[in-house]
Amino acid sequence: MADIICRWRNGTPKTVVELVNSLPHISLRNEEFRVTMQNSSWGPDFFRTPYQLACQLGLYYEGEDGYYHPRFDHNIDEQEAQEYLEHWLPRYYVPNPYVGRNGFNDIKCPTYVLYELYKYATQHINCTYKEAYEAIFKEKPTNNNDIVRNYINNYSKVLRFEANGQLTITNTNPNTVFDFMDRNNKKEFFESFSKNDNVGKTQSLIVEQNKLTTFILSIIQYFNKKDGLNAIVPYAGSTSPIKVSKEYVFSLVGMFLESNLEDVKARNIGHTRWFEDQFTLGERNVYLSTQWNANGDYQLTLDDFIKMIQICYGDYYVYKLGPNGEHQLWKSNLPLQQIYYGAPGSGKSNKVKKLLEGEYPDETDRDKFVFRTTFHPDSDYSTFVGCYKPRMEDDKIKYEFSPQTFTDAYVKAWQNPDKQVYLVIEEINRGNCAQIFGDLFQLLDRKGGVSEYPINADADLRQYLEKEDVLGVGHEGIANGKLKLPANLNILATMNTSDQSLFPMDSAFKRRWSWESVPIDYNNVVSREFIITIGDKQYKWTTFLESVNKKIVKATDSEDKQMGNFFINDNVDERQFIDKVMFYLWNDVCKEEFHTTNNFFRNYTDDKKTETIEFSFNALFESNSTKLLQGFMEYLEVRADGDGSKNPDTEGNTESEAE
Repeated sequence: MADIICRWRNGTPKTVVELVNSLPHISLRNEEFRVTMQNSSWGPDFFRTPYQLACQLGLYYEGEDGYYHPRFDHNIDEQEAQEYLEHWLPRYYVPNPYVGRNGFNDIKCPTYVLYELYKYATQHINCTYKEAYEAIFKEKPTNNNDIVRNYINNYSKVLRFEANGQLTITNTNPNTVFDFMDRNNKKEFFESFSKNDNVGKTQSLIVEQNKLTTFILSIIQYFNKKDGLNAIVPYAGSTSPIKVSKEYVFSLVGMFLESNLEDVKARNIGHTRWFEDQFTLGERNVYLSTQWNANGDYQLTLDDFIKMIQICYGDYYVYKLGPNGEHQLWKSNLPLQQIYYGAPGSGKSNKVKKLLEGEYPDETDRDKFVFRTTFHPDSDYSTFVGCYKPRMEDDKIKYEFSPQTFTDAYVKAWQNPDKQVYLVIEEINRGNCAQIFGDLFQLLDRKGGVSEYPINADADLRQYLEKEDVLGVGHEGIANGKLKLPANLNILATMNTSDQSLFPMDSAFKRRWSWESVPIDYNNVVSREFIITIGDKQYKWTTFLESVNKKIVKATDSEDKQMGNFFINDNVDERQFIDKVMFYLWNDVCKEEFHTTNNFFRNYTDDKKTETIEFSFNALFESNSTKLLQGFMEYLEVRADGDGSKNPDTEGNTESEAE
């Protein structure tokens, strides 16, 4: 017997805050971490029981690499703890490295606790937690039901654990279920609770440093732990300028002093010029300068320092001043240029929508920093970037530059370097990208988030950007008439694979983007509830979808024309089904296959189901459409609900149902 979750204490936000804020926020060697905790307010008691709950909550783990790894790099409050628990619970599974070995031996690993309870409750209305537990975990529940009730009722959103022991489902959609994991893999268990998989927000790397010099030191200490400053070694010893772009160079001369502690202390008499922390750069023992400046009046500027980090570590970092005057360095987990591709209705736009809502929960902020456009066959450079257009002023026609979506996003990003700006392009492959982007194509090559190869702005665009109320003459975004994308301008795009041949993208354009497939999710809880009504019969949308997509793949020898689970977004009646679904199937798949065996617009003509007859889309308007459509469903082997037969989506499917 084993507890499903540690019963030391209820996992409330208050408990999580107490645990997180007592743990070190940087990686340490395991032995160093253990000494730290034994000397903390917990004392030796921490490793008797509290550690188990902290590990099961994914707040830290001690890896096989010999290091302690924390979940959070900063102190948190109860609001952040609440959000974390809501994220953690749907991903918590057993068996895992932190449950006893005397239980859960007869179940698959991983068994996602919330997911399995939810699934059982949907299939066994009015069941009790005890019944569900015994069926799922193959043993009787232990004496921590009250603690499990707390987790379910406060953090699951999809279930209620009633006082009488009954489990009831709510109207909220369950969270995504992860893939298979090894019960003994501490690292994988820890990383399964990372928030990076469902948000594109920037993550704070260094916080709570109130002085610029201390801030610089904290960053150097961070990267010293990361790689011993090896990435900086090639640059720190050189007097040659470091080239960021063709226009921008800087030098790190004066950043480090090769010396010893006694000499450094002597130099610091009267004025602290060097930190007294020793670092190793290759074969050299060095000390870090304290004489940094935020506004560029001196040689060692914060801007240069951030660019140095971008060059040395290849990541996208943004510096900004926090609300209390503290200096912060932020690292983005989001690719700067990302294309989400998949079948029509697979949820590409919804994925982008959720990502943006994660970055800007407030709709007003989204309106300010998110710019949208949709490509189509008539799109060109002028509709994307801008051009001169006439307007009436005092009964006279005047011409002025009219900026379009790209230029608006470009200006907003340069004007707000501490904000993430998003340019969203829907249906990117429906336009001629070579024509639309023109020479902007070169800006998509980025280093450290910034365009590596600036381009000359055309005269009209340059004149507009150099206006005092836009960017202004000499601004970095138009310096010397050059354009370059800033590190805070993200470009997100969607692409329907069914339209990929409209304007083929060349490989040079493609390789400048990160790509992410958005697959069809037949187990999505929302779309699984959609019903198709044809005459007096009802059919499950996802049951139909799985069957018809197999026909599409067979007919086209490709997955590109399949329909996604959100091709429809609600229940549909017969007329809606014809006008949206059947029209797509006919126009994009079956019309070219008419009079061939690949055409699946068919009905059986005999009771033995050995002979079929084709029908066309127009036939749905000329005869009994209800009979044709019901016969079409029969040909696809899609059973109507309540006809006494098992549906393909429920027959034998015990592993992965509604997420």
